[in-house]
Amino acid sequence: MLFDFENDLTGPSIDGAGNPVASPSLYVLLKQVQTQAKKGEPEAFYLFKNKTVTKKATKKGGKPTTTVEHSLVTQAPTETELLKRYGGKVPTDGEVLKVPAHMLVVRCPASKRCLGATSASTNGTYYYLLKYFPQPVGKQTQIPEMTGGDLVLSGTRADFGQTGQPVVLLQFTNHGSDQFQKITREEADRGKLRFTSTGSQGDYLNYTQHFAIVLDGQLESTPYIDFKQNPNGIAGPNAEIDLGAGGSLKEAKDLALVLQTGALPVSFKQIERTDVSATLGKSSLTQAWHAALVGLVLVAIFLLVLYRFLGLVAVIGLGIYALFYYAAILLFPGVVLTLPGFAGLILTIGVAADANVVVFERIKEEVRAGKSVRAAIAAGYGKGFHTILDANVVTAITALVLFLIAVASVKGFALFLLIGTVISLLTAVAATRALLHVLSGFKWFDNPRFMGAQGQQTAKWLQIDFMKYRKVWFALSGVIIIAGAISLGVRGLNLGIDFKGGTQVTFKTPKPYTTDEIRTIAAAPDVSARTQSCRAAARR
Repeated sequence: MLFDFENDLTGPSIDGAGNPVASPSLYVLLKQVQTQAKKGEPEAFYLFKNKTVTKKATKKGGKPTTTVEHSLVTQAPTETELLKRYGGKVPTDGEVLKVPAHMLVVRCPASKRCLGATSASTNGTYYYLLKYFPQPVGKQTQIPEMTGGDLVLSGTRADFGQTGQPVVLLQFTNHGSDQFQKITREEADRGKLRFTSTGSQGDYLNYTQHFAIVLDGQLESTPYIDFKQNPNGIAGPNAEIDLGAGGSLKEAKDLALVLQTGALPVSFKQIERTDVSATLGKSSLTQAWHAALVGLVLVAIFLLVLYRFLGLVAVIGLGIYALFYYAAILLFPGVVLTLPGFAGLILTIGVAADANVVVFERIKEEVRAGKSVRAAIAAGYGKGFHTILDANVVTAITALVLFLIAVASVKGFALFLLIGTVISLLTAVAATRALLHVLSGFKWFDNPRFMGAQGQQTAKWLQIDFMKYRKVWFALSGVIIIAGAISLGVRGLNLGIDFKGGTQVTFKTPKPYTTDEIRTIAAAPDVSARTQSCRAAARR
């Protein structure tokens, strides 16, 4: 937003002579306009925390001093939203201040050389109140006078001027050109009038007027209009902001970026929003770690029971896999661990173990066929490698497709699944194979008992002739497919909130509740938000 700065300042932010006044305290600034805030609909609400501080006397015999400090807690466009987290009531140590209708609070970091700043700011920020009429009201014209839509994005950039100093080049649309010249002409006229009214004494630049560039409530720059060089204002469609001898190219680039951001011809539409409280987030992380550890332990026990010493080698391989996985997460910048990502991580534990299972079963078959352990290991990896490779490639392709076309949290699942699949292939083919080849050089290792491969397989539950009952399996599969197709056609899919939209609330209760009890509580008159459906996990 671009404002005619001095002309748009209002209330305590401008003195009787028309000079800007930068307030070092937002609380003090808003406190002065609370009477005005009672008229009309406030533009915004600010919640402050009041704290009484008593300081000891600095001199002997002196009295302690007591002051009240006012710290900003939060702000919101409505009072309901402001106090939502406090149950709709103002905290005992809090105070709500309103921004009057048609006014806008603009903050100015001290580094921006805020106009009218005469006293030090404790937080390094100054504040102004500007008139705010985003739409014309009666005879009242629009304020801010210009917006980013009046700029041409491609023509706004940082450069060097004729004097070799950094400048910001501006290019305006047709409407923007007319409006910019109108504003700068008025600013030039006001600056000249103020200078001549004092007898044209002193530096005329002290009387120039400014226009303000504001982005997201922050004052980014206040260039002045030189009424001697531009008595009729600045005609478009091109203009430049000269940063002067003290300006740097970095400042010019930063200001150009601010202007380009405002000129972007886009509007943002919220697609998905997830709010997780600190308590719930910590609980979810703890549960995810527990799930990962339990899954790892169960897989390790399975491998040890079924494959004995080979299982121990596989567990060591899983340890190496875990270290590589952790290193990969740290290596890739910007990787954020999410709950779906954790699900992908836990799934890859099974993928990593599966590769070892394929090879170890092949090794046991070769040993039972009469080969030595060393020869069985070589044959097992030689014959099982293509199976492992094919399975991992299919999983990796699936994960890659998911990552490319999915949105939001699904990408996290796909990324962690892809990373885990690649690492599991390396550990299964390289790490465990290297360990087994080293161990096969020892005589004590050349014993089928170490891998549970002594004699022929005698367990009857592993000797089922599945092909003999193939017609039964085909019929059972057909029944399940037909039943699923009928159910899909009649009832359709039970779509979740990700596809239907809406609001989902996740919370923990001190004791178990049934679904009906949760619905009754949610439907109570004192509950502001009603839910259409609640699902509660009741543990009784």
